[in-house]
Amino acid sequence: MSWDVYVQDIPRDASTPGDIPDDFQPVGLGLAHEDVIAAARQVGGTVDASDPAWATWQGAGYDIELNLGDEPVDSFAIHCRGDADACRGAAQGLIEALGVRAFVVEDGDIIG
Repeated sequence: MSWDVYVQDIPRDASTPGDIPDDFQPVGLGLAHEDVIAAARQVGGTVDASDPAWATWQGAGYDIELNLGDEPVDSFAIHCRGDADACRGAAQGLIEALGVRAFVVEDGDIIG
């Protein structure tokens, strides 16, 4: 299974992309690479942050790439391969640990 999630500023009351007002202007998350990497390690598994802009995260049943880009991290992508439940659990754990929200690219669901 392959699953992609895009993390960014999303209004707290939005459950779907259609709930986001047309005039909504997202603000950057303002996270350091290490904030995201530390949260992934807290969720579990092993994180290779030798390239902190494109870290890899592996755990039981999942292999994730964290496309963090430049610092500060204003938005980022989670690219997960592996067991569906393991991918969802790891991604959701990271999103909750950071207190952020995200779009599931495949279906538009908003999580977090």
